Amino acid sequence: MFGFLIGKEINDDAVRLNMLCGNVKKHFMTLPKNALKEKLEKEFIDSNKSIRDDDASIVFDDLPSFIFNFYFSGPFEDQFQVIGRGKYAGFSLHWAGDSKNSSAQDGISYSATGGARKLAQVMAKKFGFIDISRTMNRLMRP
Repeated sequence: MFGFLIGKEINDDAVRLNMLCGNVKKHFMTLPKNALKEKLEKEFIDSNKSIRDDDASIVFDDLPSFIFNFYFSGPFEDQFQVIGRGKYAGFSLHWAGDSKNSSAQDGISYSATGGARKLAQVMAKKFGFIDISRTMNRLMRP
């Protein structure tokens, strides 16, 4: 009966998430590592950031169900990852250059939520992300 409300909420979150991802790519991913660390340090309060030598995580106030991760070394240093939590547990998004993919997959101690699964579908349909959920779930099976 209220499925349309849940769908609208997921759609609204997908629009905001896509907008934030575009802003992150434009305003953060173009910076050298040290400048990125300084920008994150200045722009986010302590409870919404964790900055270490090799990586950093931030949470935007207007979309707290998602953690944005940056890597400063290794094969992932030119990309970022977004991890869902709460109603979006199991959702994952990766953006590297022009390559964008998302997935909803079960973890070791949890199952991906319905919200995570629907969000991965909406990100693919509306914004061109490649939904790799089936591939990832096949790889994770014993």
